[in-house]
This record gives sequence, C-alpha cells and structure tokens, in this order.
Amino acid sequence: LLDTPSWAPALAFYLLYAMGVVVLVVRPALDGEWPLGRAIAVGALLGLVAYGTYDLTNQATLRGWSMVVTAVDMAWGASLTAVVAALAITAARRFS
Repeated sequence: LLDTPSWAPALAFYLLYAMGVVVLVVRPALDGEWPLGRAIAVGALLGLVAYGTYDLTNQATLRGWSMVVTAVDMAWGASLTAVVAALAITAARRFS
C-alpha cells in the first residue's frame, strides 16, 4: 500500500460514480420513467455491481482477501448507493 492515498484517482472514481448514479438512476426517476422504489432497487444493483467488481477482483487476485470482506463491502455498496439515489431523487423533486 502507498504511505498516503493518491487523491486524484480517488476523486476521479467518486466523480465518475456520482455521474453514473445520476445518469443511470436519478434521471430516469426524475423523467417519470421509474417510481422511487424502482430507482432505489436499480441504485442498489448499481452499487452491488460497482463494489462487486472491486471486491470480487481482489478476492480472485489477492492472498488473504476474505469472503466476509467481499460480502460486507458489496452490501455496503448496494445500501449506500440506494440511499444516495433516494436522497438525490427526493431532493431534486422537492427543490425543482
């Protein structure tokens, strides 16, 4: 591991991820294509896929990466993305 994180790639990831949530989840909900419940479910799926990509790749390639870490982090990614999508949709509907 690096002694200190490299902030530019971390920032780039979170900007890309936020853009993905907006384009793939928030916009369809705001455009009336999806009810809030479906948007939350799609947000959870997006989080599961994104975090799963990282965790399952690490589990496949790194010694000592446990299934527990993979499962917990994927659940966290799904939950966090679903909540953020719901909050973004609710805020956008309220303030627009």
